[in-house]
Amino acid sequence: MVADASEVTERSLRMVHGIGPEMTLLISMLENLRDETVTQVQGMSDEDLAWEPPTGKSVGRLLWHIAAAELFALREVFGGVPADDDLWRAAGCQPGRGDELEVPRRPLEAWLSDLNDVRQASLRVLEVSRDTALDSLYEHPEKKGQRRQGRWLLYHVLTHEAYHRGQIAMVLAQRRRAE
Repeated sequence: MVADASEVTERSLRMVHGIGPEMTLLISMLENLRDETVTQVQGMSDEDLAWEPPTGKSVGRLLWHIAAAELFALREVFGGVPADDDLWRAAGCQPGRGDELEVPRRPLEAWLSDLNDVRQASLRVLEVSRDTALDSLYEHPEKKGQRRQGRWLLYHVLTHEAYHRGQIAMVLAQRRRAE
């Protein structure tokens, strides 16, 4: 049965050309997942983003945590490119992956800008990589002897964000109950 045109929603992955089919697919998956994360938090107030549940982290802290994990895994480990102080601040950390910053009350646009800054830094690394980079092993810069395959690093960033999207949904439900 064909659905009524008003009920059809098109979902597709954006393809990036010139870097190999597997890397293209993984980048497209990262971008699609980020679009879903942004959609999930649309319309949240400054107070909603800063509200902390009795046990757990605020949505703002979770967004920063998503950014920090991506920055570390994709730029520093996979890309071998140290992030500058501004990127670490955009990921909610003191420069050099230090202590987490205090979560401020600020508009959603500021949180999304931070996520976007980190994503653009990741894409600059990934979009010059080839599929062969996915098979390479990357040394953890702080834990000598621990190596991760490039493909695993991208898989980890994808599953990490998806996991925290579930936490965001839980925090939003707790916030509604608390009101």
